[in-house]
Amino acid sequence: MMESKFFKTFVGILLVLLIIFVVAEGRNTIREYKYIGSNPESQATIAVTGEGEVSAVPDVGQVVIGVESKNDTAKDAQMKVNEKMINILEAVEAQNIDKKDIKTKTLNVYPTTRWDRDLNQSVADGYKASQSITLKIRDIENISTVVDEVMAAGADSMSQLQFIIDDEDDLKRDAQQQAIAQAKENAKKLAKDLGVELVRILDFSDTGSSASVMRYETAFALDGMGGGGAEPAIEPGVNEIKSNITLIYEIR
Repeated sequence: MMESKFFKTFVGILLVLLIIFVVAEGRNTIREYKYIGSNPESQATIAVTGEGEVSAVPDVGQVVIGVESKNDTAKDAQMKVNEKMINILEAVEAQNIDKKDIKTKTLNVYPTTRWDRDLNQSVADGYKASQSITLKIRDIENISTVVDEVMAAGADSMSQLQFIIDDEDDLKRDAQQQAIAQAKENAKKLAKDLGVELVRILDFSDTGSSASVMRYETAFALDGMGGGGAEPAIEPGVNEIKSNITLIYEIR
């Protein structure tokens, strides 16, 4: 009899403890839902920006060379373009330009039309083929000679001359370090003006890009392109590498 009474008392205590546990868990769950989508410990922050800029002389020239031909058939037009391009590539290789610095940019073959006054409409007028390649010229002082030679070899056009920096990684890092230093200095000044204390950097973003500004003058004399005239006067100028960063600071 005593054992039965003790067992009932024990079971009752367990039930009470279980009810207390369930109620406590329910209250905790309600508290968790209350803070969903909110930050109970919101931080006071400030955002500052910085800009860095590095200038450097380009070490590579880049130019697009094009050829074209118009014939009665697509095959003949393409064959003529191929012949011109072979001559140009031979001239390029003679200037010690590595094959890895020669890249096909475009290759097109399409039908052409002309306006027939008698029929008062457009009629077929053969085919036109064109091809262009991009050359990287690592000896900048030799650019004028290269251009002159490829034009003499049969190129129909030279365009998109630009000067680039082959390896910008170190320059980009220098520009970024300048931007970070400026942003940190701006943060100190702003914190002092606001009467707050900087705690730590919470976030960092770099929205900068390498904006190469080509400052040069180009004067290509038509009689100089394979015609024995003066070679083109080319100056590479200076390129600028920029970095724009934003720092988010926790303050107190």
